Amino acid sequence: MSLEYFKDFTGYEPFEWQKNFFNQLLRGNLPARVDIPTGCGKTKIMLIWLLALAEQVKEGKIRLPRRLVWIVNRRVVVDQATQEARKIVEKLKEKPEIYGLLSSLSASGEKAVAVSTLRGELADNEEWKEDPSRPAIIVGTVDMIGSKLLFRGYGDGRWKRSYHAGLLGVDSLIVLDEAQLVPAFEKTLERVKEIHAKYRQLKPFHVMFLSATLRRREEAFTWSQEDLKNQEFKRRVEARKTLRLHAAKKVQQKIIELAERYGNEKTRVVIFVYKPKDAVEIANSLRKKFKDQVILLTGQIRGYERDRLVEKETFKSFLLEDGPKAINRTLFFVATSAGEIGIDLDGDHCICDLTTIDSLIQRWGRVNRGGRGHSLIELVYPEGDGEYFKGPLGEARRATLELLKKLDGGDVSPASLAKLQIPKEAFSPVPFSPDLTETELELWSMTSVPNSKLEPKEWFNIEYWLLGSEEEEPETFLLWRDDVRYLSKYLEKREETRVEERVGELLESFHRPLSKEKLRVPTSEFKEFLGKFKSLEKAGEEPEEKKNLRELLDLGAIVMTRYGRFICKRIKDLEEEDLEFAQVFLPSEVGGLNEEGYLDPERIGEVAKDVADEVVPEKWVDKELKKEERMRLLFEWGERGCTIRKLGGLGGVTEEPEHKPESYRELEDYLKREYRDWSWRKFVTERIGDEPVQCLVYLRRQPEDPESLKTRVPISLEDHEREIEKLARNISNKLGLEEGIVEALSQAARLHDEGKRNVSFQKDSLGNSNPSERNLWAKSTERNFVRSGFRHEVGSLLIALRNQVNDDLVLHLIASSHGWSRPHFEEKVFTSAAGEYVGIGQVTPREVEEARERCLPIFSNLQRKYGYWNLAYLESLLKAADVLVSRREAEKT
Repeated sequence: MSLEYFKDFTGYEPFEWQKNFFNQLLRGNLPARVDIPTGCGKTKIMLIWLLALAEQVKEGKIRLPRRLVWIVNRRVVVDQATQEARKIVEKLKEKPEIYGLLSSLSASGEKAVAVSTLRGELADNEEWKEDPSRPAIIVGTVDMIGSKLLFRGYGDGRWKRSYHAGLLGVDSLIVLDEAQLVPAFEKTLERVKEIHAKYRQLKPFHVMFLSATLRRREEAFTWSQEDLKNQEFKRRVEARKTLRLHAAKKVQQKIIELAERYGNEKTRVVIFVYKPKDAVEIANSLRKKFKDQVILLTGQIRGYERDRLVEKETFKSFLLEDGPKAINRTLFFVATSAGEIGIDLDGDHCICDLTTIDSLIQRWGRVNRGGRGHSLIELVYPEGDGEYFKGPLGEARRATLELLKKLDGGDVSPASLAKLQIPKEAFSPVPFSPDLTETELELWSMTSVPNSKLEPKEWFNIEYWLLGSEEEEPETFLLWRDDVRYLSKYLEKREETRVEERVGELLESFHRPLSKEKLRVPTSEFKEFLGKFKSLEKAGEEPEEKKNLRELLDLGAIVMTRYGRFICKRIKDLEEEDLEFAQVFLPSEVGGLNEEGYLDPERIGEVAKDVADEVVPEKWVDKELKKEERMRLLFEWGERGCTIRKLGGLGGVTEEPEHKPESYRELEDYLKREYRDWSWRKFVTERIGDEPVQCLVYLRRQPEDPESLKTRVPISLEDHEREIEKLARNISNKLGLEEGIVEALSQAARLHDEGKRNVSFQKDSLGNSNPSERNLWAKSTERNFVRSGFRHEVGSLLIALRNQVNDDLVLHLIASSHGWSRPHFEEKVFTSAAGEYVGIGQVTPREVEEARERCLPIFSNLQRKYGYWNLAYLESLLKAADVLVSRREAEKT
């Protein structure tokens, strides 16, 4: 088959480097580093991996991992990479031979290749983990995928953590795109590979670093002179780009002057600067003359607006995707590093300030990518020897400038830069990051222990291993929410016990902030913003509008400090020490956010859009996926009865259900009736006497877990266990696992729900009023968890031990099937496990104690035997089979 299908997918013949890369994959020789210039087909590695995997299936010898995990460091780039993956998979349907080969790998027989996106705003369609035997492309950010790989997945609960770590850490090819951006995570991934290699490999695992600016170029797989025989490749790498250096006393003013010269040329100009503040000022200056011809992108834009920026026609005019676009006026794209990396920009000319050589190569790679013209690279640097050249970063800039002076007036095409001997002093300084050791993995892999108990002082904050730690200007993360004015009253009044703990659980976990909500700004800039805000209070007599603005200063804001404490203060009382590296939840009424998503003092008092529960765009989500995963409702009781307002979006929307709760006392029953598939948190925010008259309710759909899936009809325990055993065996066989492991997984699948034989569980939790050997249910239409603390998998473990099951792997797979036993259960779980089990008889407290004592040593011994990720992987195979069968059962009528 070779690469004969490559052109069908891309429209052009593969470059020579792509052919060589394909052949290396076929031989199972995966390079650790790949150094390919921007615009020369790096992302086609997705397609090449898929074609090589299909070829190996045809040969009957699969050596490649089944999951390609593509990691990038920019949210916008995640979306672009996801679109690339989806295009490939859609095109697969037109190629029955390849589609059939890839489909044959899957136990479920559903879809040939899964595509999933893991970043905070996009609902995970879960395709990648439904069937671990099915090939999958997973695209995500460093924080989302990195945290999941290390057992600490952001947003993941107890059940998901080992599930995700196992699937990402086994049978996976992890590709870190633009690796030079995240040296800390690059270092961590290298250690993951080294630690992984110490243990027996159940399936392949490999890490690959991609970049157009690798520091260690001599070790990398790269292009060769043979590639230049391909005219398309030759045009791209030899694209004419002439460097012009400009020394200036006022760099920003010079950049604006140079940009205005292109005003009448009907061309696309990309402007890159280091500081967001400079980018904003340059964009605002150009807009005075060129208005909507200017687009701005910095890291200090709220995520929601950034996601929508890419839909604008002006933005699309700079995208490489569909080739050069005809334009009838000059367009300007002003950006910081947020636009340097990964985005498929293609400008005609570039104007930029001085930074380190690795960043400059990225910037210049966003110009004339198709090689269809002659581009100018205008670089402005400050005159003299001032602060700009001080410190480690300044010294790297100085080394870069010395290098560039030799190139002034010359060619800086990718081909020319590839020949350049770059001194290491010209690269950006690498931030400190700790070494990943088995000490951290021992801690993080104990996923059944809450973070607050596992490491209360956060000495092992996972961000250090993902992003490193460097001296930086203090920053503040701002969020605007409609519920803050009500929740702050609850926090301030402290009428209940555990107030701060309850708010902490809500804002850290249950209704945690998403990246799309956050606006990151230097703390000093937010302090200036507050200063302008507070100056309103000092004004003399003002119009009514100003009076209303001053009243906003008395509204409460909720601050999550850098140390994880939650405090409530009136906005006018916020101090700088409260704000450094903190998250500040502001009432939407405060405003201060412009339509582009930037902090703007001129917009104080204009209600900011609350996007905490915003429905994700249709194109990002499969149609069958439930879109609204969480919401906030405000219940108020007064003379006219009950009113219910849905918060967020375009403002409070009044809900008019047929039957409202007439008082707070009826609220719990109302929620159980109207929101059966949801969990909730209630906060009484106002009372008259002892009577609650206002209550804020946060709702979230039940997290995925087989035990949380109700069915339309009762499902027999025997049928349920049989189907899961059958699927677990099929998945294991498709994966080619050794016979002993296949049998252990099958036995665990058959036994893992036996604890549902518990008589009380059948009656109270499942609503089975007459449990017997012939009438045992695994699931039902009921969802009543009456017995406090009972875990049916503990019952399953007890029954397995009574039946002389001695295989530690089988016992652990049973005990961990719902996220516990890593390394243990809560104490109350065991005290409630004794009792009557249908067909088994009475389980005694002594048996329960023996089971309790075995859990921790079994987990510890198995982790030493299989390694961190292999053990989690085996758990994930059983979980996947359980989920898939449970979903099919939930659809039965």
